[in-house]
Amino acid sequence: WGNIHFATYGTGTSATVNNIPIGSDIYVRLWYYNGSWKYIDYTYKTAGTPPEIINPTSGTMISTSNVTFEWTKGIGVTNVRLDISTSPSFFNNPHGDIHYETYGTATSAIVNNIPQFGADIYVRLWYYIGSWSYIDYTYQTGG
Repeated sequence: WGNIHFATYGTGTSATVNNIPIGSDIYVRLWYYNGSWKYIDYTYKTAGTPPEIINPTSGTMISTSNVTFEWTKGIGVTNVRLDISTSPSFFNNPHGDIHYETYGTATSAIVNNIPQFGADIYVRLWYYIGSWSYIDYTYQTGG
């Protein structure tokens, strides 16, 4: 039987189910009786909310080489990765030539040695909600 919900509805054609976990797959087995019991299985992905960098604000100037990046927790997020690059396409290194690290469910990271060369740097916040996705941010550096 289901670990989220199970019930018999007779000839009903709908049901309200509460407390479905967010950011994961759920599996539904719909049983029906037509001379004998049979079932149809369904798989659904539940929606999550991605994290967002809240500090420093995207587009602002980073004028120090040691920066604390902070992001929201999101909903259903099970892993976060922060990549920082001098290239908007992350061409020099697919994970960032300045910094790359995975942080689990943490909501902040101190990044040291950000170069101050008067050009843009590119930050990619990866997040996992059933699969990996990312959001890109751009910052100016002092110089």
